[in-house]
Amino acid sequence: MIGEIAKGEQSTALILIMQYINLTALPGGRWPEHLVRRVLADPAQNGPLINALRVEPELGTPIRGGLPATTTRRTDEGWSLSGSTIYSTGIAG
Repeated sequence: MIGEIAKGEQSTALILIMQYINLTALPGGRWPEHLVRRVLADPAQNGPLINALRVEPELGTPIRGGLPATTTRRTDEGWSLSGSTIYSTGIAG
């Protein structure tokens, strides 16, 4: 399916495969089961995308030893994300 989508629009196929990769990686013990179920159901119910923001200009990538300076914290309104990244596939979505 991804290959067929890529024939028409490669960037859309890349965003879709990133969605699949990240959703597939959720089950398996790293996250509480109730959160996994919620995140897996949310795209079908509400349409959000999921991805990993990994590159920070000052630090490089975690795979090469960089530790992210970007942080999240819970607020009264939900979550606050603070930091910067060079780019994340599908970020506009």
